[in-house]
Amino acid sequence: MSLKRDKRKAWEEFLSGGEGASSGPFRASIEATRNCGLRCVMCSQSWRPEYRRRNPAFDMTPTVFEAVARELFVCLERMNFQGYGETTVSAHWPRILQLCEPFVGKMEFEIVSNLIRQDAEMWGKMVRMGFRIFVSCDGAVEETFRSIRAGARLSTVLGNLEVLRRARKESGGRAPTLLVTLQRRNAREMPLFVDLAARGGAERIIYSTVAESMPARFTDAARRWRGISEAGVVRGLARAAGWALARMSKPQVATIHTLPRSEVGDLVGRTLRRSVELGIPVEFTDSFLAVPCSGPAPPLENLGLEEGIAESIKVCVHRRCFKAHSTVVVNYRGDVGLCNHLVSDDNWEQMGNLLRDPIEKIWDSPRYRLARGRLARGEPVGAACRWCHAFRISE
Repeated sequence: MSLKRDKRKAWEEFLSGGEGASSGPFRASIEATRNCGLRCVMCSQSWRPEYRRRNPAFDMTPTVFEAVARELFVCLERMNFQGYGETTVSAHWPRILQLCEPFVGKMEFEIVSNLIRQDAEMWGKMVRMGFRIFVSCDGAVEETFRSIRAGARLSTVLGNLEVLRRARKESGGRAPTLLVTLQRRNAREMPLFVDLAARGGAERIIYSTVAESMPARFTDAARRWRGISEAGVVRGLARAAGWALARMSKPQVATIHTLPRSEVGDLVGRTLRRSVELGIPVEFTDSFLAVPCSGPAPPLENLGLEEGIAESIKVCVHRRCFKAHSTVVVNYRGDVGLCNHLVSDDNWEQMGNLLRDPIEKIWDSPRYRLARGRLARGEPVGAACRWCHAFRISE
């Protein structure tokens, strides 16, 4: 089947709430390593003892990557290097890049990176290969950045953004996207990130938030944005209740949700105004930050294929998730998981292993079918999954 027919079949099966998978995945998220090098305050890499030192066993080997590529690359439109570590610190990353080269132009490559590695040749090669680069950056000034990302400097990120800019001048390619994870200690810099993006040559910003348990004061914002009843919000928060339990034993980070609502609204407004002034589009993944919609969202059934797939990422609006019909997630061992937002040890949902079984067998396995049906019907799988069903409006 063609990619377009596969996508249409997957979309039809999703809309019907079915568990079937007569078509395969057309997107993939691959974890090249679980090593990182940084100790960010909001990440469990900071407190889990097994990640305190670099471990070569956490790097996906070229042999494993080749096996994964043989199974998946013939059917993909997009592949994202993303996981529980920093892709570019893998000892095997140069070889993995080489293995990707034959597929340049046949599908889109993406990477989420902290942009700390100083290797102009590597970054230039990725630009020439057409990579879309998403830069994770959590401080708009050096002091804040270093307080969140222990072991890194904002100046290094800015230097590498300039490397990317020069590479684009030579060979073309898209400007990077800035990914900002908001918490209380960087929330007041929200508008400053727009200036940072303009200075560094980024084309847009995506703001997400460090999640916490869902306090009652979320209710009004969630209801206004989604255009649903108070009872509907209560049901959504009940589904999300497990998130608090999932975090109780871990170090707590003061989130942006602890700021007064009026201050958050002011920060969002200033950010949107600065976005218009500098021509840097911004979007929010958390409905707590979003401008309320003017009315109910259009039913997914009423939208065309591509428009519907794009709209489906608003999981809290449509109360169901398309990813189990579209995206395969693979970790450094070749294990297949359920979602790129469930890659940590705490949240991983094991679906199979590509070194043991072909993707067709895993994709249509009883475990995958059960999860796929639940998500299509709006039933979250696990505590972290409940957050998306309560608040996610963007990837």
